[in-house]
Parts: sequence; C-alpha cells; structure tokens
Amino acid sequence: MTDVALIIKSPGLDSTMLTRCLGITPTLVVEPGTDPRDPAGEWRFQCDERTTRDFRQQLDIVLSSVEPKKGELQRLSSAGCDVHLRVYGFTHDEASIGFSHEELERISGLGVSLELAPNTNAR
Repeated sequence: MTDVALIIKSPGLDSTMLTRCLGITPTLVVEPGTDPRDPAGEWRFQCDERTTRDFRQQLDIVLSSVEPKKGELQRLSSAGCDVHLRVYGFTHDEASIGFSHEELERISGLGVSLELAPNTNAR
C-alpha cells in the first residue's frame, strides 16, 4: 500500500485562498489550531489506493496536477510554508519503492522537499 501527497503546512494557513491560488481541490484540510498536537494548518492533495494501487500512477497523478503550479509552490515555500511531496509505503517483507530518472527530475523540478515516509509495521 502506497500513497503520494503534496502537503502544505503553515500556522497561518488559509485553505480557501490556497485552494483558489492552486486551482486544485484538496483531499484533506486541517485548519490551524484544530489539532492540539500540531497547531499548523494542513492542506493536502493525495492520491492513494482509492484511485489506483499502482505507485507510479499515484505519483504521476499528483505530479501532473501540481507541476503547472510549481511557481506558486515555490512562492509558498519562500513565504515560510512547509511544502513537500510525501511518499508513503509499507516496507515490511523487503518491499521497496524505486524512482525512475524521469520521476526524480519531475520531483526535483517542483523545487519542494521530498519526504519518504516508510511504515515498518508488520502486515
């Protein structure tokens, strides 16, 4: 099981403005101050197994959606927002996720951080 998500976090997050600016409907919004463990707000555009179980398709869906907005993403990052692409997957039983050269170029072209989030729980 994998998923790929563009995540934007900021204590002053305005999710309505962000959605309008990016022209992308988020799959999750957490308004600032609603989670006592993390006061920052979160805006997320995620592709998971409900869309496709194929990691490469998940990555392509997210990248194709956000690549036209890379300038906006870089401006948000420069303004102090935490903007990153998160790749999540199980790593039990020697599972692995690999990236092609083209995929790494596309990710790098966004100008945002890449977060690898392995889940090592036994399934």
